[in-house]
Amino acid sequence: MYRFAFAAFLGCASVAYAGRPLITNDADIVPALKLQLESGVDYTQDARDHHVNVPATLTLGITAQLEAAVSFGWQHDVSHDESDARVDENGCADVGLAAKWHFWSYEKTDHALALGINLPAASRHRGLGTGETDYDLTYILSLRVSEAVNVHLNVGYTFVGNNDDADTRDFLHYSAAVTWQLDDNLQPVLEIFTDLPTQGGKAVTAVNAGVRYQLFDNVTLDAALSTKLAGDYPDLAGTIGFTWLF
Repeated sequence: MYRFAFAAFLGCASVAYAGRPLITNDADIVPALKLQLESGVDYTQDARDHHVNVPATLTLGITAQLEAAVSFGWQHDVSHDESDARVDENGCADVGLAAKWHFWSYEKTDHALALGINLPAASRHRGLGTGETDYDLTYILSLRVSEAVNVHLNVGYTFVGNNDDADTRDFLHYSAAVTWQLDDNLQPVLEIFTDLPTQGGKAVTAVNAGVRYQLFDNVTLDAALSTKLAGDYPDLAGTIGFTWLF
């Protein structure tokens, strides 16, 4: 239900979470008094630079309509400075806190709000984080098109801590995802998402395609690849991971 994995793909302090391997959140809630662990490995490459992120998100179902989550992780970054020397950096990722409230169901639609807070645990000096506390509010609409097909729409706004910095400006984000339950175990997923800075700068738009495979009743494996349609986005982005409900 929550996603921290692709934040590095956008090069921003994204605090929008979703069900792996998607950016787009759904209106589903972890069952009350159940825990869900999501983790994996994310990889991005842009020219000679690359970034590896190992995120983990733990979500607790509080009631049938409310859940809360905490996200953390480790990252490794390889870049090149002005003299073309290779720079390797390792360190923890930012810590994310989030909550999702499923407030309304009507016919084939479900509606939810997600609130996220990004705490600056990662080093800004080493290029691993923004060094700012960020906040995000996202509206979620999930639509059951058929027994096998679901559509999820998100519209949200991220408040970035220091808007005086051109690299850390507030942004509007929106996305749409389609999931298709092909059989009892296999679910292909596809989405398009955009980040739009609110104080100048170019929008980033990308498409993400992947698959979920239900290994056991409470364990789902996933993988996805992403590529840009517009804006400053890595040449290659991918993730592989799992979701475990217990």
